[in-house]
Amino acid sequence: MRTSFSATQLKLLRERLRAYHAAECAKWGQSYSWRNVSEAIFAYTDVEFRGDSLRQFAEGQISRGNRRGIGEQRIQAIVAFLTHPHIKALLPEELEEPMIPYQIINHLIEYLREGEHTPVSMPPRALEGAYRVLSRSEEELLDINLELTLSNDRRFVHFEEAVDVYRAGDEDPANFSPAKRKHDFRKHYEGRGWGVLTPEETIIAFMKRAPSMFGVNYYYATLGTAPEMFSDSEIQILALFAYDYPHPVGVDQAEWTEKLPAKVLDCVRMFRRQSASSNASPAAPK
Repeated sequence: MRTSFSATQLKLLRERLRAYHAAECAKWGQSYSWRNVSEAIFAYTDVEFRGDSLRQFAEGQISRGNRRGIGEQRIQAIVAFLTHPHIKALLPEELEEPMIPYQIINHLIEYLREGEHTPVSMPPRALEGAYRVLSRSEEELLDINLELTLSNDRRFVHFEEAVDVYRAGDEDPANFSPAKRKHDFRKHYEGRGWGVLTPEETIIAFMKRAPSMFGVNYYYATLGTAPEMFSDSEIQILALFAYDYPHPVGVDQAEWTEKLPAKVLDCVRMFRRQSASSNASPAAPK
């Protein structure tokens, strides 16, 4: 059934419907059914859902190889219901950019506030720009380019990252010959995410490998900036701690204990601002 909504937007609507149903079940008990959700939507929109159609849509049931769909009018009713000021289960901005969970971000920002009347921590304009770092380990060399942009309301920071992975070495990939670049290149991946500023002036960023909304999760946290984050000058050095999986203990616990501090240091990334005229690292081999 064709609609004006993209697959990503429909997925987001399904998620929020399931979350609303789960929240109401937690409040009223397991007797709160999908029929109750249908009735609530009808009360706000005058649009009726017949039979089990709402549950089938929310759960993404497959019929004859296709996901169960509903008509445009009913999808619009779901949007109107979820975005209603009394329901607050979806923000209109989230439909414009489904990859950015605006509601979760705003809840997190409010949770981090030190008091009911203290202002929200807003990241400074000095953060915006392009940064680059070479991250070396015994196994590989990562050439990481990071772009930071403030959201339109300045409440959070968009993170966009492109990473070229090479064989371990000391040379800067920007100086590689075409032959060496092709020989040492292993893979390319990208990451996208968002970060919020805590009252302690720490940015915590939640990242996913692009383009999937279900990509590998990883995280960034600021260790410091130079100059300081709220100085009058652009930030030139951005020290981030990168984290994904815990380091496995393995068989030898003593060896793990000894080597873990070095592994942690490998996660510290000293990003440096790239000027508009600076030479970005050449494109990776196709």
